[in-house]
Amino acid sequence: MTRAVPLAAALWAVLAVPVFAQDAVKVIEVRYVNAEELVPAVTVALSPRGKVAAAKGANALIVNDSPESIRRVEEIVAQLDRRPANVRVTVEFIERAALDRLAANLGWRIAGGGWSMGTLPPGFDNQLRGELSAAASSRGVRSRQSLLLMEGKPGRIFVGDEIPVTGVVVQYGYARGFIAQNTEFKRAGTSFSVTVRRAGDGRLAVDLAPEISSHDRGAQTFTVAAASTSLIVDDPGSVALAGDDGSEESFTVNFLRGAEKTASSSRLAMILSVRTER
Repeated sequence: MTRAVPLAAALWAVLAVPVFAQDAVKVIEVRYVNAEELVPAVTVALSPRGKVAAAKGANALIVNDSPESIRRVEEIVAQLDRRPANVRVTVEFIERAALDRLAANLGWRIAGGGWSMGTLPPGFDNQLRGELSAAASSRGVRSRQSLLLMEGKPGRIFVGDEIPVTGVVVQYGYARGFIAQNTEFKRAGTSFSVTVRRAGDGRLAVDLAPEISSHDRGAQTFTVAAASTSLIVDDPGSVALAGDDGSEESFTVNFLRGAEKTASSSRLAMILSVRTER
């Protein structure tokens, strides 16, 4: 059984099979992940007559099988049910020409989604970061933001402006109608959603979903373009991202340019740094 059900129904599901004398029923508590997500993984440890169900609300697995099979299921759960890590994500925007001068051997390569990725050298530590900080005034680090995320949970970093948009709403009361105005703030600029997961071997998998929101003051609408990419980064580690083509109208070029909040002919690169916080 591979869907979450109420506890009573889950018990009935695993008990409504022939019970052998050596079989047992065990409720296994799941602390950190969704119990339903573990059902496919633990099913491989069951005997042909074994059965498992995820109890909705209790976040537990109910297993009906031999003691040896139940022990294997418990081992699998112990490995997969781990506390999510907290991951610090830092994003910096810098002129690409300045970045190339500071770290010449980036080894740019196609990363997908219209992006090219450069691997920052092992020397990209406090010394190089100090040089980048010094470059902020003379060569312009346009923006720097930091975000603390729980592993597997998305977060969002936004660089742009909030624009007031006033709408007119016609409402009707008992005797007559009346017109009400409502003002809300819409965001226009550069943003992206970021999700980080463990990838094994001391590395992190980073999923980026960037967006550009532009506001048309006449129609008062937003146009959003999006492109996604996935990266594997050392923990801790840093990579540089830039557009992978020469078009001035490509999404990636405009996404990075949007970090400046002003029109500019300069090409920007984004430095993405991640590290697990214990």
